[in-house]
Amino acid sequence: MTDILNIGDEPIFDDRIVKIENHTYNPFANTTFGHSDEIRIPIHEIRIPIQQQDLYTLPHENFLYIEGELRINEPSEGSNVELGNNCVAFMFDEIRYELDGVEID
Repeated sequence: MTDILNIGDEPIFDDRIVKIENHTYNPFANTTFGHSDEIRIPIHEIRIPIQQQDLYTLPHENFLYIEGELRINEPSEGSNVELGNNCVAFMFDEIRYELDGVEID
C-alpha cells in the first residue's frame, strides 16, 4: 500500500514557501477608464520580469477589488437601484488571465 494514507507516522510539513506578498495595482496615467480600454496588471517585483524570477504565483488566491461610483442621470421619484450578485463581471465584455503572454483558462 502507498504511504500517502499512512496516518501512523509523524506529519510532514512543507515549509519551502517563505513569504507571500500582496501587491496593489494603480493605473499609471489616468484614474478613470472608458469604453474599450484595456487594463493590464503586470506582476513585477523590483522591476524584474516574472520570467526571470525564481518564484511561484498563486492564481487561485488572486482577486480584483473594484471601487467606483454609481451615478443615475435622471432618477425618478421612488426608484431604487440594486446591484445583483456578481454584477461586476457583467461590466466587462472580456476578461482574460494571461501568464507570460499565454492565456490561461
